[in-house]
Amino acid sequence: MLKRSPVTLAAILALAFSLFLPLAPAWSIAGSRCSTLEAIKIVAKKHYTCRTVDGVKTWTPTLPPNFGKMYNNNIQVGTPCPRLGNLYWEGMARVECVLVKGKLVYQIKKYPKMSKEVKKVDSLFKKLAVIDDIDLEKYKEVIVVEPGYEKILWTKDSIGGIDSAIKLLYSLGAEPIRPIPFLIFWNFNYAKPKLPSYCAAWANAGGGGVCGTELIFVNLGWFARSGNHYKNDPNSYQDDTQRLLLIGNMQHEVGHYGQTSEFLRLQGITNGELNPDQDLRPAWLREGAVEFFKMLAYAHQFKLQYSEARNIWIHNNGNRCTSISLKDLLEPKTYQEHLCEYNNGLLAVELLVAKTGDLESIFRMDSQIGENSGMTQAQAFESVFGLDFESFLKEGDKYIRQETA
Repeated sequence: MLKRSPVTLAAILALAFSLFLPLAPAWSIAGSRCSTLEAIKIVAKKHYTCRTVDGVKTWTPTLPPNFGKMYNNNIQVGTPCPRLGNLYWEGMARVECVLVKGKLVYQIKKYPKMSKEVKKVDSLFKKLAVIDDIDLEKYKEVIVVEPGYEKILWTKDSIGGIDSAIKLLYSLGAEPIRPIPFLIFWNFNYAKPKLPSYCAAWANAGGGGVCGTELIFVNLGWFARSGNHYKNDPNSYQDDTQRLLLIGNMQHEVGHYGQTSEFLRLQGITNGELNPDQDLRPAWLREGAVEFFKMLAYAHQFKLQYSEARNIWIHNNGNRCTSISLKDLLEPKTYQEHLCEYNNGLLAVELLVAKTGDLESIFRMDSQIGENSGMTQAQAFESVFGLDFESFLKEGDKYIRQETA
C-alpha cells in the first residue's frame, strides 16, 4: 500500500501561486517597460499604451483616471455616445464616438497599422550615418537665453534639439551656410529689442520662428500659455506630445534654415539674403519637408525610430485636414486654414521619401524652382524626383486619408 506524503502548508502555497502566475502580467503591465512609443497592448480587457514616463518608455493606461471630466461628460468605453465622429481627448488619450453593431458607443481611437512607407523611412533612417562628432560651435554663432531660464528642462532640451538638428542637417548635406544665432526666451518684453523688427511683429503669437538668416528663436512662454496642455511645469512634460511640440519647434526652424542655406548655396550666393520671391515651392513641400526633418531630428535626439516620433505627431494632429487636398496647398507663401500644409505636408513628404528612397530629397527641390531656373512647380518636381506631379498629388491625398483614417 502506497503511503501518502503529508501535504505541507508550503506545498499548498506553491500550488496556489502557480495557479495564479499566468495572470501576473494583467496586474503588472502598468509601470513596466516597453520598447516602442505609441505601441498598444490589451491585457485582461485593459488598454495600455507605450509612453514616456520620467524619460523611460513605460506601459501606461491609455485613458487617464476620470477621463472626460473636462468635457463634463461621463465618458466610458463601450457606453452610448451622442454623435457619430465626436472626438474627445486629453493629452495623448483619445476617445471617439463610433458605430458598433448599429449603436453609437465610445471607443478608444484606433490608428492604422504601420504602412510599408513608414517602414521604408524607418529603414532609411536606420541606415543614415549621422555624424555626431562635427564641430557644432562652427554652426552656432551664439545661444542667448533669457536670464533666470537657463537651467529649466525646457531650455536644456531645446538646446539639445539644436545640436541634434544641426548634426542631421550636416549629415543630409544641407549644413547651415553661416553660423546661426539662437534666442530662447519666456517673456516677450525681454526678447522684443533683440528680434529683427519684422519678426518682433509676430513673435509673441507663436512658439518660435526663423528670421531669414538673422536669427532663430523659441518662445517657451508661449507653450505655457497656448492652452495646448493643462500642465506647464517647465521642468517636466505632461506627455510625449508636449515634449515633441516644444523641442521639435526649434528643430523645425533649424530645418527652415537648412532649406534657406541649401537654396543660397546652390544659387551661388554666399553673402546675402534669400529673395522671398524666388521661393516658389508649394506650401505643403516647404512646411512638410521641415516637419519631416523635425521628426528625424527628434528621433535622433531621443534615440527613437522615425515611426515613433511621427506617430506621436499623427495622434496629436488627428484627421483635421483630410478635407484639404495637396492642390489646395500649392501657393508658396500663403497659410491655409488650420495650417494644413504642416499636417498634410508631413505625410506627403513621408510618401515622397519612401518612393524616392532618399532622405536627402527633402532639401532637393529648393534650387530647382524660382526666378533663376524659370521652372514651374510641376517641372521642377518632375526634374528632381522623376515623378509625375499631378499623379503624386492624387496619390498623396489618398495616403493622407489612409494614415489619418
